Amino acid sequence: MKIVAGIVTYNPDIKRLQENIDAVMNQVDHLIIVDNASNNKDKWLEKLANIEKVTIIQNNSNKGIAAALNQILRCSESLGCEWTLTLDEDSVVPINMVEEYKKYMDMDRVAMIVPVIEDRTMEVIDADGAIKMSHEYVDTAITSGTLMKNEIWKEVGGFTEKLFIDYVDFDYCMKLKKAQYKILRVNTVHLLHELGNATEIKLFTILGKIFSWCQPIGNRFWGLRFTTNHSAERLYYVTRNQYYYMEQYKEYIDVKKMKRGMKIGWVVKLIFEKNRLKKWKAIQSGVRDGKNMIHN
Repeated sequence: MKIVAGIVTYNPDIKRLQENIDAVMNQVDHLIIVDNASNNKDKWLEKLANIEKVTIIQNNSNKGIAAALNQILRCSESLGCEWTLTLDEDSVVPINMVEEYKKYMDMDRVAMIVPVIEDRTMEVIDADGAIKMSHEYVDTAITSGTLMKNEIWKEVGGFTEKLFIDYVDFDYCMKLKKAQYKILRVNTVHLLHELGNATEIKLFTILGKIFSWCQPIGNRFWGLRFTTNHSAERLYYVTRNQYYYMEQYKEYIDVKKMKRGMKIGWVVKLIFEKNRLKKWKAIQSGVRDGKNMIHN
C-alpha cells in the first residue's frame, strides 16, 4: 500500500526542514512539498528538485495551509496512493512512525491516525493524563504527523480553504465526526512539534507550585503556563476561525467552555505579550469577521 508524505512550507527554517525531510524520506514511497511563495525558496528548493521521489508544487502566492493541504492530497491521489502523511515544516517524525501506523490502517472507519504531540518549547506532551494504552480514539488532532485516508478526505469535502490558517485541522476533524469516522491516536509514536514562539509565564508556574488546584491547569498543553506570542495577524485568524468553528459545530462542542477559554487566553496575551494594542485590535476584528464568516 503506497504512502506519500506531504509538507507545506512558508519561509521555513532550512535546517529544521532538512531534518524533517531526512527523518521521513525513507519511511514513505514519495514526498510532496507545497511551497506557499517562500522568500527563501532559492536556498533549499533547488537541492530537492532533482530527487526522483520528490514532487514540488510552487504557489505564486501564499494560499494558506488549507489550500496547500488539499493540493497535497490531490497530488497523492494522482500518484495512486491511498494514505497521505501530512507534516508541518518544523515537525520531525520518529523513525518508527509509519511502521507503527501501519498496524492500525485496516481498523474500521478510521480516517486519521495521529501521534502524541511533544512540544519542543513547552516541554510537555499533549496526552490526556498518563498513557496506559497503545492506542485510543480522540476527537481532534493537528494535521502535522497525521496519516489520513485519501478517499475519506475526498468524501467529506477536504479542508476548508476560506479558513486559510488556524482551526483548519479541528474543522476537518469535525467533518469526520459528522460523517461518523474515527481518529485514532497511536500512543507509541511521539512527534516533536513547536507551537508558535512560546514562553513560560513565571507567575502561573509559581502559583501552580503554591496552590495545588492550579497545577492541573498550569501544566496542561493549552493551560496558562505558557503563552504562544503569535503575531497580531496570526491572532486575527485564530480568533476569527474560532468563532466560525463554534458556530459551525455548536452541536458537537461545548461552546460555553470554548468561549471561556478564549477570553482567558486574550487576557493572558494582553498582559504578558508585546504589541498589546495591535493584538487587541486584531482580536476585535477577528470576533467581528468570525461572526459574519459563517454566512459567507
